Amino acid sequence: MLFLALATTMPCTAQPPARNTQVDAILAAISATSIEARIRKLASFHTRHTLSRTDSDTQGIGAARRWIKAELDACSRAAGGRLRVELDSFIQQPARRVPQPVEIVNIVATLPGTQAQAANRIYVVSGHYDSMPTNVMDAQSEAPGADDDAAYEADL
Repeated sequence: MLFLALATTMPCTAQPPARNTQVDAILAAISATSIEARIRKLASFHTRHTLSRTDSDTQGIGAARRWIKAELDACSRAAGGRLRVELDSFIQQPARRVPQPVEIVNIVATLPGTQAQAANRIYVVSGHYDSMPTNVMDAQSEAPGADDDAAYEADL
């Protein structure tokens, strides 16, 4: 009983774990303004429907794809070229939401690790850049998709 009484009345002297300065630097570099600007830019392409335009520089999934790749290329330059940015495409054959064959293009950025003990580790961060209006077969209507992954995503 005496031990229990002492344990509950004595102040805890345990020290918090040491801060990781690398993590602190990464967190300090996060900018809400920059994140918002990127979301607004993605929303500005009118639609990023899988079947939308690929030939415009301002509208459709093709314009969005080129902008995203350019952003990742800039990140690569800032990282001394270590980040490899590639386009990976395939032809999606007709399916429930794809009435005709369409080229699907993924943007893949790979950052090799530098620590020997992590040489065989693979970390995947994934997202999608398409957007669709309520009628998922409508490739023309506005579908800015600014809240897809940040709020709620329904696979229709």
